[in-house]
Amino acid sequence: MKKAFFVFSFFFIKIIYVYAQCNIALTSVPGSSNQAVCQGTSISNITYSTISATNASFSGLPTGVVGTWSSNLINISGTPVVSGVFNFMVTLTGCTGGVNSASGTITVYSQLNSGVLRSFSNICYDTSPDTLRFDIAPTGGGGSYGYQWQDSIVGGNWTDVAGATSSSYRPGNLQQTRFYRVRVQSLLGCGFLFTPSSRVLVYLPFSVGSIVGADTVCYNTRPDTMRILNLPTGGDLSYSYQWLESLSGNGPWAPVVGQTGTTYRPGNLLASRYYRLLMRSGSSCGVDSSNVVMVRAWLDVVPAQAGSNSPSICYDSSTYVYRLSGASGSDGNFSYQWQRKQSGIWTNVSGATSDTFYTGSLQQTTQYRLRTISAFGCSDKFSDSVVVQVYTQLNSGVLRSFSNICYDTSPDTLRFDIAPTGGGGSYGYQWQDSIV
Repeated sequence: MKKAFFVFSFFFIKIIYVYAQCNIALTSVPGSSNQAVCQGTSISNITYSTISATNASFSGLPTGVVGTWSSNLINISGTPVVSGVFNFMVTLTGCTGGVNSASGTITVYSQLNSGVLRSFSNICYDTSPDTLRFDIAPTGGGGSYGYQWQDSIVGGNWTDVAGATSSSYRPGNLQQTRFYRVRVQSLLGCGFLFTPSSRVLVYLPFSVGSIVGADTVCYNTRPDTMRILNLPTGGDLSYSYQWLESLSGNGPWAPVVGQTGTTYRPGNLLASRYYRLLMRSGSSCGVDSSNVVMVRAWLDVVPAQAGSNSPSICYDSSTYVYRLSGASGSDGNFSYQWQRKQSGIWTNVSGATSDTFYTGSLQQTTQYRLRTISAFGCSDKFSDSVVVQVYTQLNSGVLRSFSNICYDTSPDTLRFDIAPTGGGGSYGYQWQDSIV
């Protein structure tokens, strides 16, 4: 405040202004001129009393906070809308000397940001996920935080996880999908926020599928294709396969090289085999083998053998051929068919299906064989051929013409002029004579 003094002189009047001495004193709570608040939160009012001032100026206040002077009272109040450290100054006007200014600091914490959780990996049923962490850490709110993890099955109805109060958390084994979020609390009073939720997807339990393709085949024959009947389920829904084979249904099992699809057709089999399909879930969520199917390969057919009652017969006579032994292999059920070779071609003998076959009159050497027919359908097999030799027709030959002789004399030795032929080539002779 200023006061006027009038000084009179002979020639003029001089006015001298004398300013009163300044003073400013904090009247709000001690320490209130140095305070920290959260952005968007009103500060505690800072008040001063002044002496001799006519006004005051303010500098360094955060946006949203203003100072006023009225009747020697100063009030600083408001809600800061920006963050930072603000060193403010109050300067009195209208007075000199004494204490004409005051200062303080208002620290404004930035708004709390909850941060963002890391994306969590999908996991297999009844396994534990990796430790859950923040991908982007919380910020603002003064930089000091408290944490409380929460979980939910459906993304709602959140429940605090007991004891999970640090910035990371590792759940135990999970059997169903869960959602997680964190309640981030500013320890400096700037409130709390929840992070966006993040999901831990738990795959359904892995279950192996089944296969079909049991078959029965003849020796050295290729079976039908085996295939998956029911696909595997669970896990991450990606699967790999490996066909396995064994000589017995109890193992040991060996992988079939190169057979990694959902179908498999073996090559020709010389013996029975057992097969199963190893199914493996992606993400290592499980591996198991399917049911076992058997592909039976019958033993090779061993044909019946044949024999002949008379391996050599005379021209235009008959004999019979017969089965010496039964067939074996396949399913053990057989029928038979006699065949003969004519003009170099084997043909069935009509109706000749019994164990014994009568040839009828033969006029030439003939070959016979027995055809073994598998009731299961395996390839026909044939006995060794049986040769029935038929001698050519007997020819008596022709005697030499005899010379006439004198009475009571002896002729020359009587002989054949043309020797006998046919009939097997071995002969007996009986000479006969007659007077007439």
